[in-house]
Amino acid sequence: MPPRGTWEDSVRQKSRVFRPPARTWENSVRQKSRVFRPPREPRKVLSARNHVCFSPPAREDLGKFRGRTLGNSLPAAARVRQSGHQLLPESIGNYSKRVDKALPGKHTRKLYDKMTASQARVLAQLRTGMIRLNSYLHKIGAAPTEECSCGHATETVNHFLFRCTRCIAQRVEMQQETGTSTGCLSFHLGGKAPSDPDKWTPDMEAVQATIKYAMATGRLDE
Repeated sequence: MPPRGTWEDSVRQKSRVFRPPARTWENSVRQKSRVFRPPREPRKVLSARNHVCFSPPAREDLGKFRGRTLGNSLPAAARVRQSGHQLLPESIGNYSKRVDKALPGKHTRKLYDKMTASQARVLAQLRTGMIRLNSYLHKIGAAPTEECSCGHATETVNHFLFRCTRCIAQRVEMQQETGTSTGCLSFHLGGKAPSDPDKWTPDMEAVQATIKYAMATGRLDE
């Protein structure tokens, strides 16, 4: 009889048996990466005239599209439909343009550069007309009437700065600094009036005096 195999002999025999490598995640990734995939076809897009074209355009045609986009080449009505938003009415900004004939201009940076946040907030309200006065609050449904609480007229920016009888004491201090130009809305708010010369700069002392007056009345904080 052949000698009985020991435990070590059985381990050696088992170790000689061929076993294929286990199918691991890395092996499956390597096999998938070797699969041939044909190149994709160029993507089709619709141009502004709804005809089919292929992208990207040829190299010689790139100059034609430089500086232009699909939105810029469409009319205004088509851009509105494409973006899903409505354009602002042309009347937006008319008040600011009446106050300042130099808009748009670099002088506005001079107006706001050296101001605190609270001063800049007051000046922006006065120059845009979007302010806590009844004329604007009534327009947006935040006040029952557009009349001033003094009972003499509509509470506009012009009335608030120059005519409201509730702010006479604060207005006297403002007039002492603005001098003979008191009553000109453009002068008080750092804007260019139609009568101003071409070489014009805003009077910052008058602007600061106007802001000081508006803040002293406390009307814009109510």
